[in-house]
Amino acid sequence: MELTVPCCRDLGNADKSEIWWSFTIRACKVDKVQKRFSELNTLGQAVQNSKNHADLVNAELYVQWRTSAHSLLRRVFGEYHPTHQAFSRRVMEVDNSSRTYVSFRNMWAVFQSARDEFEGGYLFDLTNLVRRPGSHFL
Repeated sequence: MELTVPCCRDLGNADKSEIWWSFTIRACKVDKVQKRFSELNTLGQAVQNSKNHADLVNAELYVQWRTSAHSLLRRVFGEYHPTHQAFSRRVMEVDNSSRTYVSFRNMWAVFQSARDEFEGGYLFDLTNLVRRPGSHFL
């Protein structure tokens, strides 16, 4: 993911190489999260394609996708973010033995919304992306 830093205030005595290093590390983390969203999107498509005539999906793929997606959303959005809470509610609504296509599709919709927010850049404040504790950048 390419990030562009807009013109910022005077950096004063800040070590510009340290700031660039911090920015590069953050960009790498964003790339890893984007890669994980893509991997889980592919796995989710496999779950969709596993739907049978009884409207059930493959249990192993479903549990793997649901667990991994839940973990990712918690790490990216935080426990109290509405997107994570919406996904968590859908997880709680179904018992562990349920693997219906409808329960999957309800979680899939939240996952796709989260992915769109992340990939659209709507989650991050530029200051939080670039600044690390103790830095005076921005």
